Amino acid sequence: GHKWSIQIKYNPMTRDDFEPVFNFLLEKNGRLNPFFVKLPQQATSRNAAFVSANPTITTATTGAAGAGVILQAGHNTTEATQPQPGDMFTIADSNDSLHTKAYRVTRVLSNATYQSGGTQPSTSQRLVYFTPHLQRAVAQGATCDYTPVIRVMLKNDVSSYSLGTNNLFEFSLSSVSYTHLTLP
Repeated sequence: GHKWSIQIKYNPMTRDDFEPVFNFLLEKNGRLNPFFVKLPQQATSRNAAFVSANPTITTATTGAAGAGVILQAGHNTTEATQPQPGDMFTIADSNDSLHTKAYRVTRVLSNATYQSGGTQPSTSQRLVYFTPHLQRAVAQGATCDYTPVIRVMLKNDVSSYSLGTNNLFEFSLSSVSYTHLTLP
């Protein structure tokens, strides 16, 4: 199995800023209903050239459940415009709407940096290694989104806050992205 644990601490907020966030979480009924978050540090790639190129990245081949690498197409032929280790992505597969797992890039190989064992990517393809391994099988042509939203659930049913002496609300939450089992 695999899970990401996320701790989010909000800056002190006025009541007008606090109420929409807190009431949204109350509607989620604690651990019963998942929702999506976009983490600021994962909102875009660490590589500004990759972000400004804004390519549409797709899977160049199918990917079997349990695979830890996938060939991606649609990359710029310039190697400087590729995702970096630490970047996260999700996969939107029209054949499988239940695939909502987030993946973290651990290594990227291009045509020039390719190492033996497998098919060498073309200049517009990249072999992207990631963790955790694919939760579900992926069809060729599925979209890889490097501006991911991550599906999470609250760790606790109870949400609390404090009101500071400055009349500002202080609040944090712990959540976990959903887990999955990888069967042998």
